[in-house]
Amino acid sequence: WQQMKALVADEDLQERNTGQVQRRSMAQLILSAFMTVFWLDISFCCYTFIGFVGSFAWSMVGFNWLADADCCAGFASWVVAVLGTVYPLYVVVFVACWLLLVHCFAEFLPCDL
Repeated sequence: WQQMKALVADEDLQERNTGQVQRRSMAQLILSAFMTVFWLDISFCCYTFIGFVGSFAWSMVGFNWLADADCCAGFASWVVAVLGTVYPLYVVVFVACWLLLVHCFAEFLPCDL
């Protein structure tokens, strides 16, 4: 909604500056606002996925650094490395179980649509 208001405000500003009226239809406004939100959502999903995989990879690097270290690393360092490595695996298993649950319970729900 805010995106559509901004588009209309831009049209009004353009009309005041140039004196020309170039109004878009409601369908064009909705499509323009939808595409803006769509690309923001896609970029957020890609960023989240890349960050998730990168976090796992960086935790694996840290885990290997601790394993190869000649000095005695503290307990907290090991806990952080293990949690950083295990958390993404937990998320993948959780999502798989959730999808399985949704699939299994979908058969029990009535479809009276």
